[in-house]
Amino acid sequence: MRFISWLLEELFYVTGITWLDGIISTFIGLIAFSVAFLAIGFLAPLMRYDSKNMSEGHWIIRILVFAGLWWILQTFAKIITQSINWMNQNWWLYIVIGVVSVVLITYLIIKKKKSITRKQK
Repeated sequence: MRFISWLLEELFYVTGITWLDGIISTFIGLIAFSVAFLAIGFLAPLMRYDSKNMSEGHWIIRILVFAGLWWILQTFAKIITQSINWMNQNWWLYIVIGVVSVVLITYLIIKKKKSITRKQK
């Protein structure tokens, strides 16, 4: 039992926090179930409503969707972690992003106010 627990923790990690990874895997499992259920609903007439084939198809789709979503999530988490580590080494980038954000938001607010005043005239 300890080996199974260790294996699951090694395979299914994103954050390294066990309870958070459990919640994430639960949501991914629910999405995978929903996709598989919907797909089998559409494919049921092709399977002649055979329970065995529908069950096997459901589990194949569910496992593929779960594995794909988990891989995407792990890749996304690695990219974010690497970006944060890189930005910590390049502190000046925070200042540039902040200045650009303030300028962009100010520009959008001014542009929106001008378009509203033009419409009112």
